Amino acid sequence: MIDVSLLRILAGILLTSSFLLIYQVNSGGNKDSEGFDVKKEVIEPPSIQVAGNIVTIFVPMIAVVLLILFPGTVYGTVLNIQFYGNTLIQVLGVVIYLAGAILLLWSSKTLGKYDTGRIAVAEDHILVDTGPYARVRHPGYVATFMLALSVFLILLNIILVLDLIAAAAYFVYRARLEEDLLSSEENLGDQYRTYIQRTGRFFPRLGRNP
Repeated sequence: MIDVSLLRILAGILLTSSFLLIYQVNSGGNKDSEGFDVKKEVIEPPSIQVAGNIVTIFVPMIAVVLLILFPGTVYGTVLNIQFYGNTLIQVLGVVIYLAGAILLLWSSKTLGKYDTGRIAVAEDHILVDTGPYARVRHPGYVATFMLALSVFLILLNIILVLDLIAAAAYFVYRARLEEDLLSSEENLGDQYRTYIQRTGRFFPRLGRNP
């Protein structure tokens, strides 16, 4: 496994990058938020919304902060998975982090004013099917999951597996709510249902698109 000192430096770089990434996505996605006039919105139960934020954002970040400040609590313990070649897996985690960050920025830029973080439809809502949305309906969720996955691969702490499972369940829950809302007759209707047929929810469809 990677030396603790080197891993703490790497974690510091990733943590700083994460804050810059969050700032960039929020400022970029909401720069035209005044032009988003809500037509219909699905409100998540507060408990689910809080739990979702915890498993998708706070747990990975807290794990990185603990690695920097108190590495013995999350790294080099009996909860860490050790096997031959695990250093390569940790390096892969860094690569996945970079790929997830790029995908998240790309997704946010492609959505523009529709990237509000809310499960809502605007009065002038249009189907965005360019960029990463040409093949996948929820690339932003995929990107965020990749960031959380990268933390697990870097730390190889088995507790983070539970967080990944919870994060995946939350993204499936939100994706279904969004798809039901967008495909309803009063919103994008048949246009979105056709879009569902030719794209994958989280992964591109294999083979030729219908």
